[in-house]
Amino acid sequence: MRFGIAILPEYRWQQAAPRWRRAEEYGFDHAWTYDHLTWSGLQDSPWYGTTPTLTAAALVTSTIKLGTFVTSPNFRHPLALTRDILAIDDVSDGRFLCGIGAGGSLDATIQGGPDLTARQKMDRYAEFVVLLDKLLTTDGVTFKGEYFETRNGRTLPGCVQQPRVPFVLAANGTRAMKFAAEHGDAWLTTGGQGDDLDSWFAGVADQSRRMDDLLQGRQLDRLLSLDSRTYALSSPALFEDVVGCAAALGFTDVITHWPRAEGVYAGSEEVLEKVAGEVMPRLR
Repeated sequence: MRFGIAILPEYRWQQAAPRWRRAEEYGFDHAWTYDHLTWSGLQDSPWYGTTPTLTAAALVTSTIKLGTFVTSPNFRHPLALTRDILAIDDVSDGRFLCGIGAGGSLDATIQGGPDLTARQKMDRYAEFVVLLDKLLTTDGVTFKGEYFETRNGRTLPGCVQQPRVPFVLAANGTRAMKFAAEHGDAWLTTGGQGDDLDSWFAGVADQSRRMDDLLQGRQLDRLLSLDSRTYALSSPALFEDVVGCAAALGFTDVITHWPRAEGVYAGSEEVLEKVAGEVMPRLR
């Protein structure tokens, strides 16, 4: 099992930098930050940009992988995003992971523009990923789709990681999961619906079985966001339990959130330290 932690981009850098350093010191395999303009429940909270945050994180760490959790077509164009990816992958010396999703509702409406149906969002997501792949692996891309266009999109010098940075594709529904199985280097899910932890894990189990069918024996890294129904770092015992459930379902990686002082993901850094020092080494 590999372990990841998401650090929300809500802190001034003097407060954020020690968190990124400690994520590496604690032994996490990857650390992530949200790529949103705002996020549900935290619209009145401070919020900083993803690209500069990850670039700064790359400069205060040396081994931990760094990723977007997750970027989306809501306010990104594949060509402009390519430039950011090339820079972060270079500054981090090949430690960048590109988490990509179809996009949430707040980011989709905050800048105005047309409301898209679920089908249109999925169509846009697929086009976004396909064009981003072309741009990261081919210099001089001319492309005209329904949602995005490039005219001789130059993308030199290419990624440090070859042929490109890994795509961690977020998918919960059937069509998105099929797309992730075909185009992703890894699959990320937040699970489905569920009134409690047991019913949520039942849904995750169903997703995992569907991914088995889609992959038809091929291997794909599988990442589970643990905190959709309960905060995994509420106690060391709970963390160990939910990671054990994830491992039993075939997940290779889990992601939890850095404890916040209050509100969503409220918790204690003492629990985080104990989990990192005692629980994670047992579960690797």
